[in-house]
Amino acid sequence: MPIPPRPGRLKWPTLAIILVIIASAIPLVGQRIMVRAVDQLSGTGIANAELVFPGAGLRGRSDASGWIQIDTQLEGIFESILTADGYGSRRFRLEIAADKPSFRQELFLNPLIVNLAAFEVEGSLTDADRDALAKRESVAPVDQLSGEALQDVTDNGLEDTLEKVSGVTVETDGESVSGVNIRGAGPRQTRITVDGQSVAGGGGRGTTRGIRAMSQIPREFINNIQVMKAPTPDMDADAIGGTVDLQTSRVASSKKARSSISMWNGWQEEPGKWGHRINLAHAEPIELGESGSRLGILLAVNGQKNENAPDMLRVQNQWPERISPETGEPVQTLARLRMGTREITNRGYGVVLNTDLQLNQNNHFYLKGMWNERQTDLSVEFHTPQFIQGKIISLLPDYGEFENFRLEKQFLENSPEDNSGSIVFGAEHLLGDWKVDESIGYSFAKSESKGSVNGVFLTANEYDGSYDLSVNPFRPQIRILKDGAESSITDLLDPTPFNFQRYDIIDNLADDSELALRLNLTRKVEKDSSEWTYKTGLKARIRDAENDQDKVKYFPVDEAFSLDEIAAPGQKSIFRSRYPLGPSWSAGAMRDRFLNDPDAFRSDPLETLFDSAAGDFTVSESIYAAYGMIQRESDRWVIIAGLRLERTDSKTQGFQTISEIDENNERIVEVNPVSISDQYNMLLPGFHALFKPTPNWVIRGSLTRTLQRPDFRDQSPSARVDLDRKRIRAGNPELDPFDAKAIDLGTDFFSDKWGSMSFALFYKRIDDFIVDTEQETEYLGEPGFILSQSVNGSPADLYGLEASYATRLTFLPDPFAETEFVAMYVLTDSTAAYPNYPGENIMLPKQVEQTINMTLRWRFQNWTLAYRARYRGEQLNNLIRPGQDQFNEAFWTHAINLNYKINNTVNLSIGLANLNKPDRSSYQGSTQRMVGNFEGSRSINIGLNIKLGSSLLDRILNRHSVN
Repeated sequence: MPIPPRPGRLKWPTLAIILVIIASAIPLVGQRIMVRAVDQLSGTGIANAELVFPGAGLRGRSDASGWIQIDTQLEGIFESILTADGYGSRRFRLEIAADKPSFRQELFLNPLIVNLAAFEVEGSLTDADRDALAKRESVAPVDQLSGEALQDVTDNGLEDTLEKVSGVTVETDGESVSGVNIRGAGPRQTRITVDGQSVAGGGGRGTTRGIRAMSQIPREFINNIQVMKAPTPDMDADAIGGTVDLQTSRVASSKKARSSISMWNGWQEEPGKWGHRINLAHAEPIELGESGSRLGILLAVNGQKNENAPDMLRVQNQWPERISPETGEPVQTLARLRMGTREITNRGYGVVLNTDLQLNQNNHFYLKGMWNERQTDLSVEFHTPQFIQGKIISLLPDYGEFENFRLEKQFLENSPEDNSGSIVFGAEHLLGDWKVDESIGYSFAKSESKGSVNGVFLTANEYDGSYDLSVNPFRPQIRILKDGAESSITDLLDPTPFNFQRYDIIDNLADDSELALRLNLTRKVEKDSSEWTYKTGLKARIRDAENDQDKVKYFPVDEAFSLDEIAAPGQKSIFRSRYPLGPSWSAGAMRDRFLNDPDAFRSDPLETLFDSAAGDFTVSESIYAAYGMIQRESDRWVIIAGLRLERTDSKTQGFQTISEIDENNERIVEVNPVSISDQYNMLLPGFHALFKPTPNWVIRGSLTRTLQRPDFRDQSPSARVDLDRKRIRAGNPELDPFDAKAIDLGTDFFSDKWGSMSFALFYKRIDDFIVDTEQETEYLGEPGFILSQSVNGSPADLYGLEASYATRLTFLPDPFAETEFVAMYVLTDSTAAYPNYPGENIMLPKQVEQTINMTLRWRFQNWTLAYRARYRGEQLNNLIRPGQDQFNEAFWTHAINLNYKINNTVNLSIGLANLNKPDRSSYQGSTQRMVGNFEGSRSINIGLNIKLGSSLLDRILNRHSVN
């Protein structure tokens, strides 16, 4: 009888199998790899991400927190790929060695579709962290602003926000934004886009293309701003200095619906009034059945009103030289000092509607629309002692005394209406290895003012007086005397001595539009342990601009009436009562007098034709582009190389107007239509490289060529020829585009201990730059004419450096250890050969020599306190003559912002801007020769942001279910 086996005892074959299974389940002592996949926008871990080592046969997936753990006994250097659904892949090189038993790192992945960050409240990354990551991962030099930077209540508009970007300054002309400077390149050399699409508006003489639209877009409509300082081949040209891209949002991929209410109130010290802005927005993602399709809708509306009344001084006639009675030498003379103020009231409205449909994983459609309207009421008055028309009694470099000169009063009333908008329809498709995206977009910008008026009143030659520059050349001391006695304030406010001279009525229309069509093909393939991206595309842009001006000048028929007959109550003074401005007029009373007694006014139809036709023009421009580029990405290298071909066809139409007084003392005006066509092609190569010696160190370089087309107004064929005064003002349809070759070298370093540091050197060679000139010329063989015209200059060299540093001051004791410090510095220099100054090297027009930005931000619990200082260096404003060029003076501004996060729903901010109240001053030749002085104004700004998270549809459905 066989003996049964003992209970619990196994035979050796069974035991061997069990031991093999256990051994295979327990790894031998080796290396452990820990990698966490992190969403670059939210800072949260990505579940179900996959890490693959193609050459080693290793792979692993992440848990709910984003961590991936792989244990191995392999050693060596391996290529690895981190992927996740809905995200771009990430390649990196990993060294596995016995002396390095563990590897632990967080890797950030970019979402393929960007969520609406403005409505997301969760996430561990700060907005500054996300902006730094965007800069770090970009092959071409780029800066980004989002979140907190866009919500700073000390910013009155996007123009203030933009100046937080290293090397960016914004130009204003007193009432509105006129241009953007990037790294020393002036407004003519930069452009504005919305979601990568060119927009109409601006692009007038000396302004930035798209600036009019930008100045009307409420910053609450913007999700983030990117400033691209070197173009890649898939970008449009027209951006020598750089491109400012205002990016709105897609909502379909958002997980939650969001609503937001933003309110801003600002008090300006001058004029002592409040401004208001409110923005309402709702983003609604909607699931369409069980197919996975999603629809997103974002609707935002904005309304705003603000008032401003800046005081200003201007010097007319460019400091002409006169002979000093004391020395017999020529002395520069303060010819006409214009003292004035502008009362500006702006009312604006805007709507944004963005819809996007994620039909499935392979097809995405979007429709983006934006419309903005701004109405401005502008009232301006100037009081001008015309010293130059009097007899010189004494004249020294800082003092002038005159007798028998006139006082002039000028009034302007204008109420322009500006409308701008854009609509873009596009789609993205995944077809195997290929991605296809196409879009069609239309944008417009229209500015119209009807019935603008300008009135001029003048006294007789009955005043004496003096100016004194010795105390403060930017605030001259002025004395006005009459009949040998110094005039009191009451005397200067008396309207009786001012007699009517001229009344102008002006209608002006500027209309600008652009139609753009785009098709891009992209293919990504894995080859030789690298990811290769092949991209090609076509684009067409049809741009049209029109300017139509009608100007009628009216003069008194017989004896002129005096200002006291239409004077307004409440006389004024400026610069804290230092310069009396009165008397003022009543624009309504002047209009009534003109309408009720038209026979008392006369106009010259020929002069009206001469003044009106010379400013009219139309421009049509068609731009066709094709490009191809290749991108290779490995663990340490990203290389982009490509070529772009752009063809430009243009047609400009206008009028040449000629005016003269004949031998019978009668005016003769000749108007001749003129039309000119042009076309040119340009090849624009581009090369970019990014190298990562370590995960925290990035080196990048760029070699690019790009162009900048002339402004519409500059290339107008219209000309205004005044044969009597020998003055010609003309456009120049023969202008060539700017042609720039650029080198950019930069590095970024990131350290948990020391923070982030970046440094860049850049150089641009610019041929055929465009500059406004005024020079003597011949007309029909007759010498002595002065021609004002934009012309090409060549060459120009622009070079500079850019450095920034950001860190947390962790060495400070609690609760100050979370204090953040950011500093940015840009230095530029240039030499340019101007055609009207042969043999001389002068800096480029509108170049800002230095900019400094510093921010100190302290966070404590729900409080954030930020201090910001900004320095803007000297800037060449206008060429006059060697040694007498006009410069804008350097200045500092300081601001403080306090933010309190009441909860995840409500956020309250208060800010103080322009604490040091800097004046914007300009001078000619030296700071002793003031050209302009615009008074600075402090402001207090209060902001309230409310974010709500529940779905609008859910609330509606819940309400019906309760009922």
